[in-house]
Amino acid sequence: MTTTVQGRVTFEKLTHMDYPGTTYFSIRNVSLYECQSWCRDEVNCVSAVFSFVVNPLVPVQDTTCSLQNMTTSTKPNVLPQRSVNTYFLTKVHISSERVCNRLWTFERIPNTFLRGLDNAIFYTSTKEICLAACLNEERFLCRSVEFDYVKLECHLSEYDRRSPGAFVVLVKRQTVDYFENTCLQPEDICRTGGRRYDFVHTDLTQSSVAHFVGLYYYSDKDIVVNTEEECLQMCTQENEFICRSFLYSPETRHVQPNCALYHVDYVMMPDGKKTFLNPSPIPLLDIGERTGIYLEAVCTISIQCTDTKMVVFVRTNKPFHGRIYALGRSETCQASVKNGNQFDLDVSLKGQDCNTESVGGVFTNTVVLQHHSIVMTKSDKVYNIRCTYETSSKNVSFGMMPVRDPDTAHVTGAPEAPLPSIHILAQSGREATTVRIGDQLNFRIEIPQNTPYGIFARSCLAMAKDGKSIFRIIDEDGCPVDRSIFPQFVQAEKGLESTYEAFRFTESYGVIFQCNVKYCIGKCEPVSCSENKEEYMSWGRRKRDLQPEKESKDMTLSHEIFVLDYGDETLTSLKDVSQGFN
Repeated sequence: MTTTVQGRVTFEKLTHMDYPGTTYFSIRNVSLYECQSWCRDEVNCVSAVFSFVVNPLVPVQDTTCSLQNMTTSTKPNVLPQRSVNTYFLTKVHISSERVCNRLWTFERIPNTFLRGLDNAIFYTSTKEICLAACLNEERFLCRSVEFDYVKLECHLSEYDRRSPGAFVVLVKRQTVDYFENTCLQPEDICRTGGRRYDFVHTDLTQSSVAHFVGLYYYSDKDIVVNTEEECLQMCTQENEFICRSFLYSPETRHVQPNCALYHVDYVMMPDGKKTFLNPSPIPLLDIGERTGIYLEAVCTISIQCTDTKMVVFVRTNKPFHGRIYALGRSETCQASVKNGNQFDLDVSLKGQDCNTESVGGVFTNTVVLQHHSIVMTKSDKVYNIRCTYETSSKNVSFGMMPVRDPDTAHVTGAPEAPLPSIHILAQSGREATTVRIGDQLNFRIEIPQNTPYGIFARSCLAMAKDGKSIFRIIDEDGCPVDRSIFPQFVQAEKGLESTYEAFRFTESYGVIFQCNVKYCIGKCEPVSCSENKEEYMSWGRRKRDLQPEKESKDMTLSHEIFVLDYGDETLTSLKDVSQGFN
């Protein structure tokens, strides 16, 4: 791994897309590894285009590697273009010791973001700092990241577009790019730690899909195995890249590679499952022979812990017909399933409908997956589920293991504590984005209602837009530094609030507020503050809450507001600037 003063040299990759650029060198019939290595070591190379096409006369794949010394992929206002059977690699410099020794560190999907599901949101000046923050994150395992080039917002999430049952929705939006962390270890790819393999369900036969993959997918690794199970195991254990699919060809001649591993799956394709239906120069005719077995990795059962319920998500290899219910509450806490491969059950935290038990912030229940409508048989499965409400951070962890017959599993997790948000309101009660010095504002840190959590804030800063000036408004204990500028926090209906008069820095109209926020079960107790022998309460961290050695990192929130000089009525010249802060 090459290191520069700017950070470690690595790549972000696009699949079946590329950007216009200036090519200064091309070479044919080389591997993807060789193409990446040349660009990595060439000082003038800023991006590489690797294409692989089928020669209809053989048929074999012909590859081409093109190195570019100028690319438009770094310009947010330039849209990518479709390019079938192409990987586009852009060189990036990331300041992190956790940049992995793989061909690329992030998979990039331009002009896209993952709706909700953010674990952390903050402002930063560059995309590279945002990507480094994902790799360096210690409070949770960062699987995906988004960067808004206009608002300079960085969103980190433990979810990605393959997370089962997480209500994953990818939304198109210009000037925002979505990235997936490809440095994950095999055991971290799924949030539950386990995965299974399944056919791609399309209108094509499985042999036609396997035929298509064998012709048009670029194989990352070809090996010789004896069985399909051995090929599957090699994909599961692969550590040089994230293996998302494999093709096992049992009819291949002896001593020739019969197991192909791929880092791609249909999710990665711009056209999804429709990719297999695209016209090709070689007809994909089903002649009744089994040309291979193509399977893709999918994450299995998982649990999502929310403010009011535990949601159990199940994926099965074969269509399931039966019902899923909470043990002892088969009538009031159940869901019927009719030949489904994916289904879920909502288990409420409170009330008698599901009879969930709780002790010290740990909520537990037992869920049954039953085939017959009345009787329970040996083929049914039982899962012990648990959500643990952590008060120190927003980490979510899962695990599953069989414990008895019929198959019983423990599915545990910490809840998805609601992501707090900062709002600055004018006296009218509306969100304030552009104000004047001296305007009375209400600064709020809020969490959704009907949640078992309370919050407290500490180490709050006010920063100039350009980052040159920083003023601490709340200290590390939760007490205000200067109450005449920013008073203490008090409890409000949805969280915390402080009423203050708008201020700004001399050299900047934009003011960015940043606060560290932690959770506690129920209402948080205030900290005792003093100023000029006057004692008062503020909702920050009490020193006796946590022992220093047990203390973990806070969740960092930020919010920006645009502050004009007092009496300034000339808004025209600032209109374009202020729109960037909305």
